[in-house]
Amino acid sequence: MPGVSIGNNCIIGSLSVVSSSVPDNSVYVESPAKFICTIDEYGERLLTNNVMYPRELEQNRKALEDYLQKNLPHTYKPVKNSTPRP
Repeated sequence: MPGVSIGNNCIIGSLSVVSSSVPDNSVYVESPAKFICTIDEYGERLLTNNVMYPRELEQNRKALEDYLQKNLPHTYKPVKNSTPRP
């Protein structure tokens, strides 16, 4: 849109319609685009909800599922009928 600018270091959600200028370091989503949080807050949320796990557990699906079930900050439900990827 004419006269609308998007600042540096911003995240704009997919299919969002930006109808007014967006300041630096911010996250906007929806249509019309709405402010959700700052980039710093977004990063903190991602780190809070991310679980690091030992990569060697990837070789043993059951051990990985057990580890995730004990260590995730939210409810974990294993995928049913999952087949290992080649």
